[in-house]
Amino acid sequence: MKEHFLDFERPLAEIIEKIEALQAASNEDPELLGQIEKLRKEEEKLKNKIFSKLSTWQKVQVARHPHRPSTLDFIQKTQVPFAANQALKRFGYLFKTEILPEKFSKEFDAPDGFGKPVPRSLSAALYQADGMTLRLSIKADSGKGSSPAEYLRSALYGGEATNTSIHSAIQNITGMYPVPAYGNLKAMGALTTYGDIRPSYASKVISGLERNFVRKQQPGSGERFIAVSGMQGPVSRSGRGGLAQNAVYRIKGNSINTVFNLFSRKTTLSPVFDYEKFVRTEAEQRLPSLVALSLQRAMASR
Repeated sequence: MKEHFLDFERPLAEIIEKIEALQAASNEDPELLGQIEKLRKEEEKLKNKIFSKLSTWQKVQVARHPHRPSTLDFIQKTQVPFAANQALKRFGYLFKTEILPEKFSKEFDAPDGFGKPVPRSLSAALYQADGMTLRLSIKADSGKGSSPAEYLRSALYGGEATNTSIHSAIQNITGMYPVPAYGNLKAMGALTTYGDIRPSYASKVISGLERNFVRKQQPGSGERFIAVSGMQGPVSRSGRGGLAQNAVYRIKGNSINTVFNLFSRKTTLSPVFDYEKFVRTEAEQRLPSLVALSLQRAMASR
């Protein structure tokens, strides 16, 4: 939009025209930048001088200026950014306290899920609203053990499974990478409420494997754990057929259950749900109404 200058603003218009001309030529001659800066300072001084001594009629002319700021200009410049920032803060707070915890509970505590999410996971979201930008993240501070950002990484984004002490122990014994058979472990009561392998059960699996796999002792008649891997070759038990390779089995009486599958390389897990798509969908659904409500409140307070 071409600027409209009043008569008493003509000296100011001349300086602005010079600045615009020098700016157009400064791409080819960077030395002109110094002159532009000097003229900008002159423009600011002249502007202060002119508008500090307006006559009554000149004030009327300014009030009737065709390019004077309108109510809409005021709203767009001040209230919309403020309302957007407030809406982003509200969405961030809801995401941290309600949206993500509810999603975790739904996905992780499903019949085929990991189990009830631990309290640390339910409060793992962080948010920061800066102007019209909202940053959402997962806590990276660990406190005790792995941080939520570490142990939730494979669940939210996929990738290599996070190793625990029992994973490392089985890997050291068998030379292969274990992946828990969560369905069987849950059915056997080997998981905590939060879907972790009970420490007592982990110790029992490890000691059983060390006895049968490492020390080659004959298994007893009670509950036993046998690792069958490609390194060891096929193992069969008299009268009960063969066991498939690459797994850790629990044997009790006539019952045989897989408790871990074994792989020659680290496995890549699929995410429990598409985290980025989930965040994007929630933002698209909730932010318009939050912005409208924030703008309504901002205008009412004026």
